Amino acid sequence: MIIGCTWAFAIGRYGGPDEPAHVLRAAAVAHDDLLGKPVEGLEPGYRQVTVPAPLGSGDPSCFRHNETITAACAVPATGTGTKAVATSAGTVPPWYYAVVGSIARVLSADSSVLGYRMASVVLCAIILGYAVARSRRFGASAWLIAALTPSAWFLIGVVGTSGVEIALVVVALVEAVGRFHESLDEPLSRVTVPLATCLLLRPAAVIDVVVVALVVAPTVTRPITRRTLTMLAAPFAIVAAASVAWNRWTGFVFDDRRTADTRTAATTVGRSLSRIPLMVHQAIGALGWNEFFAPVIAQLIWVATLAFAAWWVFTRSPDRWWHVRWAIAALALPAIVDVIIHRQVGSIWQGRYSITFAIGGVLY
Repeated sequence: MIIGCTWAFAIGRYGGPDEPAHVLRAAAVAHDDLLGKPVEGLEPGYRQVTVPAPLGSGDPSCFRHNETITAACAVPATGTGTKAVATSAGTVPPWYYAVVGSIARVLSADSSVLGYRMASVVLCAIILGYAVARSRRFGASAWLIAALTPSAWFLIGVVGTSGVEIALVVVALVEAVGRFHESLDEPLSRVTVPLATCLLLRPAAVIDVVVVALVVAPTVTRPITRRTLTMLAAPFAIVAAASVAWNRWTGFVFDDRRTADTRTAATTVGRSLSRIPLMVHQAIGALGWNEFFAPVIAQLIWVATLAFAAWWVFTRSPDRWWHVRWAIAALALPAIVDVIIHRQVGSIWQGRYSITFAIGGVLY
């Protein structure tokens, strides 16, 4: 909680990736505006909502990608009143935003970006606190803290679904790793429920299923019984049904003409593979809108931690090649996803989408 608060106070206003859209969405949902109105001339995902005027003022783009301009240039309006604005998160499932927006509103801080940040930090801290408590039973709490990359700590301090996604996947990973130390009679629902909840909040987080599956697969007894299969599939079936219902109600369209790519699949694969070093760098240390990075020493400490974890597994685990499979999956999946979606929304993979893979690489 203290670390999250430190980041929340230190980061410039709207300094997190897509943070303006997330804050506006949370403010609207907290005031019972779940869907807003379509905006003429903008993509279907954009919706017009009415929010407290200070939230819809102070252009955050004035300091992005410019090291000579501070965030002080984004001056919010003062006073009460409301303002109609557009948010690109207009059709995103509202569950995360309902929690964050409601907390900010109850605290009478719903006109301040910091109020929403604090609400999000509280939510993430509760989830991560539970993960730390669960990891203590097999002595892995220190590893859990070390597994979080600098960029993960940053995202926990701003408003957005990435922070809570990281927290929920950490819970699933801790429960999966715990199965190596305890009886395999431990219910698989401890792993699948937080992971399914993550997908409910952010359906695009499919890669999280892969990283958790890599960890939990060695602990699943063979042959797989009907009971085991039910525990594995039931939470995801419920989430899938809820997501389909939401998308049908909102008329969700997975398309963005601004970023759609008409290049061939082979070209897309080549581009994705060429960006692997950048994606790795972003997953470890990216801050802001990917224009700033954590100090080199902080990144090197995390890389050394991962290297030690990989060495430990290779020399002491019967599954010594696990990190090889992990690395192949972590590097190949972004290219696969880009190929599947590039004609609809372009090659949009960013390093922060792979942070949970990085965390899993240490915790295993």
